Amino acid sequence: MKGLPWSIFFITGIVYVLVSVPLLFNKLGPNRFYGIRIAKAYESTEMWYKVNRIGAKIFLRYGVVMLAVGVVAAFISTNLRLTFAPLLIGNSLLTLASIVHVLIEGADVTT
Repeated sequence: MKGLPWSIFFITGIVYVLVSVPLLFNKLGPNRFYGIRIAKAYESTEMWYKVNRIGAKIFLRYGVVMLAVGVVAAFISTNLRLTFAPLLIGNSLLTLASIVHVLIEGADVTT
């Protein structure tokens, strides 16, 4: 399991960044498979793009934070003997926080 503890943040950060890019640049129209799928987003095409752009910015920020944590953890994990469990819990909490953040911000979007 050597190297795995820090990689959980690094991999999640990369996924967040990659997922947010198409949404940030309005590359995906309204659909039921990809994007921020809350009721507000389906009010109109314009609202879909607004909600998803806001969600993408939030996910991008959390992705960068996760990448940074992954890089820092890679350097300190060998010295501190960080185990997988605390890093997985931290990663899960950041993921949950990002989802809640997107739901709150997305629901507050106005036309």
